[in-house]
Amino acid sequence: KYLGMRLGDVKGGKIQASVIDLMAEKSTGMSIANLEQVIETAGRSAMKKGTELTDDLLMEALDTIREGEAKEWSPEFLESTARHEAGHTVMYWLSGWWSPEVSIVARADRGGGMRRAEAEMKRESLTRDDMLAGIRTTLGGRAAETLYYGEAGLTTGASGDLESATQDARRMVCRYGMVQEFGILAAPELFKYAEAISSPIYQRVTEVASKMLNEQMEQTRNLLEENRQHLDAVAKALLEKNRLYRADLEKILPPIKPVVHAQPVNP
Repeated sequence: KYLGMRLGDVKGGKIQASVIDLMAEKSTGMSIANLEQVIETAGRSAMKKGTELTDDLLMEALDTIREGEAKEWSPEFLESTARHEAGHTVMYWLSGWWSPEVSIVARADRGGGMRRAEAEMKRESLTRDDMLAGIRTTLGGRAAETLYYGEAGLTTGASGDLESATQDARRMVCRYGMVQEFGILAAPELFKYAEAISSPIYQRVTEVASKMLNEQMEQTRNLLEENRQHLDAVAKALLEKNRLYRADLEKILPPIKPVVHAQPVNP
């Protein structure tokens, strides 16, 4: 509410309501004084550029105050990052969600990132289809790298994605009982104790999770190949603008198709 009221009073600029909502999400924990600093910083940038206050200037100011100044990278790195983030974004779109923001601006130890929708993050319960779609979205960056550059062009930028996808796969196997090969046994304690790592059941979990990840990676790559024109379009737009919002993506990608989930089994 504060951001909406405050930005509504700013002259010489029109900020999208969706961007104000995004700022509110990203500024959780920040004080009103911090938010005033963001608005003032964005205002000074607008004056220097001789433009009105824009969505990008506000978001740039917010990210700078939260995470530090943007880093300068080579054109080759930016292109690779754009393709990586486009992979995440297209897979997220295919799973039925619009990303509120995707960026290739590098800060701290990050080269960019795709933000997931708050409504998706706040879901109380996930189906097996939801979990697999989430894994494919996470693997989208690495899959895009293989599509553009082949195995020789893989980068270390996907390390966090691979760790996250692996954790989700293991949870599906031994916490949520979602993998038929392993059955419905829940054994989350396997990841709490060092001695459990040497147990046969831990090795079995690893095998099943690895198989699942390889299958989802292959499916992700196939989907990106089928949607190559959309992947290219998002990557190109990122290179042109550095940051895209949902409104931008809705102009680039077709309307989201309803996601068909598995039907319940009749008793």
